[in-house]
Amino acid sequence: MRARVEEWVVTPRRGKPVEINALWFAALAAMSRFARKLGRPHESYDALGRRVGLAFTKFWNDDKQCLFDVLDTPTGPDASVRPNQVFAVSLPDTPLDAAQRRAVVDAVGRSLLTSHGLRSLAPGEAGY
Repeated sequence: MRARVEEWVVTPRRGKPVEINALWFAALAAMSRFARKLGRPHESYDALGRRVGLAFTKFWNDDKQCLFDVLDTPTGPDASVRPNQVFAVSLPDTPLDAAQRRAVVDAVGRSLLTSHGLRSLAPGEAGY
């Protein structure tokens, strides 16, 4: 989810974006369910899903009680509060526990919610 105007990248996000990882986790869980329904092997999806779920814990930003926007950037994790983390809460399968999901919703509501929808970046963040 990078905004771009011709060659100018409005919101550069180099590294591992939170929404891609949340979608990957959910896709693995869905593939496991499909494989089970079809009577096909599902163990590889389950194993990879467990690994992805464990790795997803790195996205938790304890200071802000929400998720980092991007990991493994050239300058370290990007702690900008953006709406992309909502994917990790809204998907039917998530590696987050109930308290973390609640905290993400609270952080997004507090920092991004307006009467017209969600901001793309919290006020006070660099680049706002």
